[in-house]
Amino acid sequence: MATNGDILSVNGGNGYLVETKVAGQHGHQISKALLDDIGNPPGVGALFGFTDVAGQGVYFVDDNENQLNLFH
Repeated sequence: MATNGDILSVNGGNGYLVETKVAGQHGHQISKALLDDIGNPPGVGALFGFTDVAGQGVYFVDDNENQLNLFH
């Protein structure tokens, strides 16, 4: 969960972080950001885990670079 209550997910197949707003029983994607574009196809297998830290941003594990990164 994002600090604003939206749902965050990362796609290990394309390197995107996706934000989904929940409305009733349904949700809709409101934004996405490319976190990693290394590989073929770009971003494949890169994103491993993440967490949203209030006042800081989203920390994510980038398996392609083998490091912890901060997305603001």
